[in-house]
Amino acid sequence: GGGLKKIGSKAEYDALKKYGVEVLAVATEDDTLGWKKFIKENNLNWKNGRTKDDYTRALYKHYYDIYSTPVLYLIDENKKIIAKRLDPAQMADLIYRKLKITPPKREPVKPDTDKHEH
Repeated sequence: GGGLKKIGSKAEYDALKKYGVEVLAVATEDDTLGWKKFIKENNLNWKNGRTKDDYTRALYKHYYDIYSTPVLYLIDENKKIIAKRLDPAQMADLIYRKLKITPPKREPVKPDTDKHEH
């Protein structure tokens, strides 16, 4: 649940969506009810998915080097990873640079001391 605060605002996603930016959020835990509740309560209109079982989840964590969450990847239209493990502000800035558009002014982000280690 706390990942939403870290990955950036829904408003920023909504602003970038008109430029073709998509978000895919993949749950790494096995709490289906909590996951669905969080999506609904936060009106998350990006693509949300989860793995079907513990084995597949373990493969995803290994393949994508996920040892803590959230992990952000920037993938181009050819599904090539062009950036990974950036913080939310760095990721947003990179997207704005790649799109050659001026980012909106944001409030400074306070350091995050609530890391979720898995």
